[in-house]
Amino acid sequence: MTSSEWPKTLYKWHKRCWKPEESWPYDLWKPKPLQDFFKEHGYTLWVTMHELGLGDSGHHNLTLHPLNDKPHRPDGYTFMSHYQCEPSIVVYKLDFGQLKNIHCPACTIHNQDILIHLISIDGDTTGDKHYEALQCLSQGQTAFRGNNYSLPLLDELKFNGLQFVIFPLLSIRYILWFYNVDEILNYLMQVFKSVKFCHDNLIAHLVCTIFNDLHYIDNLPGPR
Repeated sequence: MTSSEWPKTLYKWHKRCWKPEESWPYDLWKPKPLQDFFKEHGYTLWVTMHELGLGDSGHHNLTLHPLNDKPHRPDGYTFMSHYQCEPSIVVYKLDFGQLKNIHCPACTIHNQDILIHLISIDGDTTGDKHYEALQCLSQGQTAFRGNNYSLPLLDELKFNGLQFVIFPLLSIRYILWFYNVDEILNYLMQVFKSVKFCHDNLIAHLVCTIFNDLHYIDNLPGPR
């Protein structure tokens, strides 16, 4: 895929998820120039089960796995709760359901897991406000404040007019970490404090639900 063939707007990038027929969200991340670009910066993209020869249809083209089976190093963000670490509980291999093609997980050279997010494209203003909000909340002194529950912005990369931002990768939203009333209240307080922090910094959040408040679409950064 040449630079002239990349979608020129976020809207067109989104539409390439499933069109033309038999397209998949991972397709735009597969071209070698893009894969090599991320490798040059120390990031190895995860691949689909299909690419690994583990399936040939359906969710096998949506489920991504790391390329290696080495133990993944923690970076201060929890992938599972202590309830999931009981001796009788099976810990499944880490995976990522890629339902949106603006997201792709990767491993660093230190075997830490991160999420790459396509935030904007040159010539398209769609993602500009989102990008400004991230810079306000996740960079500089603001990122270190104890009442800021936003994930840190670890890196920014640009390739052929595509602006990518990088965050720590956390567990999927369906694996919630609370198991009693105290923990539920703790979770809710973090959500409310997060929204208040955004508003205090003049950043509006239009809809707040478990599916999108401070979350990746499909993966949960969640309260930390």
